[in-house]
Amino acid sequence: MKTQTNRIETTLANTKPLALAAAIQRGIDAWAEAGKILVTLLDQDHMTLEEIATQSESDFITPEVLAQFERIGRGQVLPALLAAQYPAAPYLERLPMSLQVQATQIGVELLVIHNGKTDTLSVAARHLTKKQCRQVFERNAIRSLAAQRAWLEDQATTTPAPIVRDVAAWTVKGHEVLVNRPCALTKADLLTMLQQLR
Repeated sequence: MKTQTNRIETTLANTKPLALAAAIQRGIDAWAEAGKILVTLLDQDHMTLEEIATQSESDFITPEVLAQFERIGRGQVLPALLAAQYPAAPYLERLPMSLQVQATQIGVELLVIHNGKTDTLSVAARHLTKKQCRQVFERNAIRSLAAQRAWLEDQATTTPAPIVRDVAAWTVKGHEVLVNRPCALTKADLLTMLQQLR
């Protein structure tokens, strides 16, 4: 009986993530529907975003929020991108709709240079790092592999090498010896420290 109860609990626990995903998808679908309704209000009823926000009588429905729903309704942005929190999302929002769909469904090509050799990776947009986003995307386009290589080479020549300052292993300040980094002290170091101590 206990084994059967455990199986039922495990099955129920496994369905919760699916239920969550379904609820989120319904929300995204509702955003698409809201965008269509908003465009109708703007185009056919000749209302402004300010008028719609005021008549909505809601604290969170502002003209700025409605502007995002207008972008959804006019097919300028995928609704899911407005909720996405990964580094590529803001870059994807600026792309034409066809490129948004391509990048989110298929991924993007990423040029990688390692030890002078190049390789091309197909990467899901949600997995790109911030630096990779700057490499792959420009204003409202996805860079070609040749453009990515040019960008990488430009970054390599314009990025100054970090300045490495040699820090003394130890210093004497007043009645104290400050050890600045891991080091081995010689007898001469100890004698110099003692002479410098006041």
